[in-house]
Amino acid sequence: MFRRLQEIAKEGRKFFIDMTDVSGASGEAYVGLDFGTSNTAISYIDKAWVGLTQARSRDAGWKELGELVELLPTPLAVPLARFIGDHHYHDVVPPGQSFLEAGLCLAAYVSYVEFCSTSRRAVTRLFSRFPHRSASYLWKMLKEVQLQLGRNAVITAPFKKLCGGENEEIFEQVTRLWAQARHELATAEKDKILAAVRVLANMSHEVFCRYHFGFFQHVQKEAFASRYRGRFRVTHGKPPHTRYFQYSGTNSFSEAEAFVVSTEKSVAMPLAPFIFWYQCPQHRDLENGHCFLFDKLRGNDMAAEAIFKAANHTCHLTASAGAGELSSLVRALLAARAQDPQLEQIENVRLASAE
Repeated sequence: MFRRLQEIAKEGRKFFIDMTDVSGASGEAYVGLDFGTSNTAISYIDKAWVGLTQARSRDAGWKELGELVELLPTPLAVPLARFIGDHHYHDVVPPGQSFLEAGLCLAAYVSYVEFCSTSRRAVTRLFSRFPHRSASYLWKMLKEVQLQLGRNAVITAPFKKLCGGENEEIFEQVTRLWAQARHELATAEKDKILAAVRVLANMSHEVFCRYHFGFFQHVQKEAFASRYRGRFRVTHGKPPHTRYFQYSGTNSFSEAEAFVVSTEKSVAMPLAPFIFWYQCPQHRDLENGHCFLFDKLRGNDMAAEAIFKAANHTCHLTASAGAGELSSLVRALLAARAQDPQLEQIENVRLASAE
């Protein structure tokens, strides 16, 4: 009787020892064998991957996934760490798809807020075509917003690279795979997801290495002055988040408000009502609560309700337009569903290093 052994596979650190002369070879792909004392490792590589690797090795901005865990905003960093740590992670949503949904969510929402903060002559209704948060709808929203932004994209300009050429083909395929997330994916499908994770993680880093994600805290008015002082907490990487900037400016901020800020340009872009920080009854020990992201809006007028889901947790909030502390967020979403709002970025936000 034979016993079936459980497969154990991990992606290791890449290396090579050139022991074969392949000059003059016309093959499209190569298979390598590494004979060990107890097992044999097999590697496969094709010409396209060689070219892509060489191009990225010359690009100083391209980073490996392990490097990005501590550099990306926490809604992306935690699912990326799970993806790296266990490719065979058994959950309702596999870690690869979990990261892609989180990454597309942040990309789509930040892009939309930037779109709403640009001047427009015509009335637009992009948000009205967004029924709920899912990989396919987020991907569609991201493409539409970036198309409308065009050359006006500044903060989210790197996300435009996702919406064309080979990258667009990859994301078209992986978003179609989303409905199949609960069955065993083929090797080719897993490769597509890995490629999408790498591209999205690096494009996200290109955005958030220039614009920091986080919230203001301990903002107080200066004595006998019209200015405020406090901190901007940078929430990149896995918690706890210890990095912050000293803030000085003419605006006061709630710790519940999520922002992307630029230390170079002294501007801050508020992300409400799509992203905010809030305490939940199950996790009162967290310093500033969860980072909640908009999920879906249902109903109309004062009977409308919005659902928000916590990043990296199963917690969720349901807010009503008619009453409650979060009612203003629901009303803002209703207004956005009627037509895309005209928002403003906050200027003269001075952020100085605390080091």
